[in-house]
Amino acid sequence: MHDRFIARQPILDTRLQVWGYELLFRESDTKDTFRGSAATSHVIANSTMIFNWSDLVGNTRAFLNFSGSELVSGAALLLPRKQTVIEILESTVVTREVVAACEGLRAMGYALALDGFADLPEQRPLVPICSYLKVDFRTTTPELQAEIGRKYASNVSTDPKLVAKKTETWDEYDRARKLHYLLFQGFFFLEPQILRRRGVPNSKISALQLLSTVQQSPLDIPAVEIILKHDPGLTYKLLRYLNSPIMERRVEIRSVANAIALLGEQVFRRWATLVAVITPSAEKPSELIHMALTRAFLCEGIAQRMKQRENIFEFFLVGLLSLTPAILDQALCDIIAELPLSNELSAALRGAGNSLRNALDAVLAYEQAQWQDFVAYMERLALPEDAMPVCFAAANQAARDVISAP
Repeated sequence: MHDRFIARQPILDTRLQVWGYELLFRESDTKDTFRGSAATSHVIANSTMIFNWSDLVGNTRAFLNFSGSELVSGAALLLPRKQTVIEILESTVVTREVVAACEGLRAMGYALALDGFADLPEQRPLVPICSYLKVDFRTTTPELQAEIGRKYASNVSTDPKLVAKKTETWDEYDRARKLHYLLFQGFFFLEPQILRRRGVPNSKISALQLLSTVQQSPLDIPAVEIILKHDPGLTYKLLRYLNSPIMERRVEIRSVANAIALLGEQVFRRWATLVAVITPSAEKPSELIHMALTRAFLCEGIAQRMKQRENIFEFFLVGLLSLTPAILDQALCDIIAELPLSNELSAALRGAGNSLRNALDAVLAYEQAQWQDFVAYMERLALPEDAMPVCFAAANQAARDVISAP
């Protein structure tokens, strides 16, 4: 059932909310991302038969690559039109048949995107048909990006919307936005905005204090209670999670001591750490929080597969803390210096090779569809590759449950 591998690359709007995901697929017996016909054939098979569509994209849109032959064949008609964006591969030869097929798909209610748009003469016949023009910020010059912005974003309320693809820094995001690009695909939002920080808000100070305190051994319960006493927001969020349906407990938890007695110290540390990391994130993209939680639960799932019961919490932590710099807008080295982490966990976060780092690297490779690296890291972990899709599905659902907890 899980011999298919999916990576999702989020596409954000100007409010940094998820507009959709580009789906990248790989089959278990190859190290490469599918391209062209093979790609979309497997996307259709997987997304409609193996994977739950709502789990893949929620209520947003899926951007899927289609070759010229698939456009003509009508393969897209198998996918839900309201949530599907048909992405025309950059390598597609634009023939009259391809243009006619695209016109027909648009008439049937499908949105289309033109990948690798560089305003080439051969691409222009497709522009009036497309709702999205994706400009690769790695392969085009700033001058061409600006020219495309001036030419095609003059009326931002109508098609086509410009997508700045492979935006990897906040500076690139800012520049694209000033050029009236409306959508942004890339991992810029996973980077901290350190230079923009104007002092540390009290909520972040309390969160860092809680994060530091719950890592100490033995756990200093009075110290935890003092921190929570001075930050009602943290207290409310922690108790809300601990009493939510995801904990599957009927007994109400009303205090730190009560929580530890009922849940155990390790489970309490896990949830207190989670709350400390995500509470200061109100102004951050929701996808950043979702990815941080998914990494945490995914690394934890890998530890369970490896039967690493003794330090399973450290696997959870390496996933969660990997995105803490972007959440707290602080350098990773500064965060590590402030926390009483084990030498192995500190080393893993700094990039040193050990089992924690191998787990995180496997997650990162899967996340970014770096399939050859993914295979290598799974070999280092001595785990079968097909364990990852199962763990990812569980981690993705756990992250959604946490975010939607009442």
